[in-house]
Amino acid sequence: RDPNNAWPVAPENSDYQDGQPLGLMGIIRKYSPAVICNGRSGWIGDIYSAEGGAATTGPVRADPWEKCLNLNQNTWGYNTQQRLMSETELTRYLVDAVVRNGNILLNVGPDRHGRIPETHAALLRHLGAWLAVVGDSIYGTSGGPWNPMDDQYGFTSKPGKIFIHLLPGFVGTDFSTPPVAQKVMDCVDVFTKKPVAWKQVSDGSVQITGIDRQSHPADTVICLRTEAR
Repeated sequence: RDPNNAWPVAPENSDYQDGQPLGLMGIIRKYSPAVICNGRSGWIGDIYSAEGGAATTGPVRADPWEKCLNLNQNTWGYNTQQRLMSETELTRYLVDAVVRNGNILLNVGPDRHGRIPETHAALLRHLGAWLAVVGDSIYGTSGGPWNPMDDQYGFTSKPGKIFIHLLPGFVGTDFSTPPVAQKVMDCVDVFTKKPVAWKQVSDGSVQITGIDRQSHPADTVICLRTEAR
């Protein structure tokens, strides 16, 4: 046990191994060796945790990580004063995490009776309804195959599919990808399910034109279906 640890274990709650006092992580690992923890208890942790409402920026991250934030931007626990993020902000936090190969941990603060405020529930239902339509671009994907451009766009992918996420900061209705190693078979707007005009040129890059930026401007998702390899 490190005596300088910011998360000390009181003597009455202590546990030991080979006669040595264990710190918080030592106790947890003794009784649940396979548990997954972040680094907030003074140990390096299995996953990196990005706390709070700061924007997520930078390239795709190789190590496991998650974005942790609260729906009510005032406090994590229940508060009668509500400062909820908007639907666009909530979508943005989620997309900024997944295009960088991350997970999002979103907290809501129920009242003393265990009830989630209706304003919170309505916002979550709205996000859930969107995910019911575009979930293929979120669930089971990895960030990439290319790094995102902060405030403009990012990518997720799974075998046979590359998803392009165009954020409100991206201006225009045309988009060109970096070279795609596989042959592209078709291009579809994931939200509207409508085909999008495209052309794969000699270097493998895909030129997409006439993108609908109005149907879901918070995140316009385009799917490139590629030939299986």
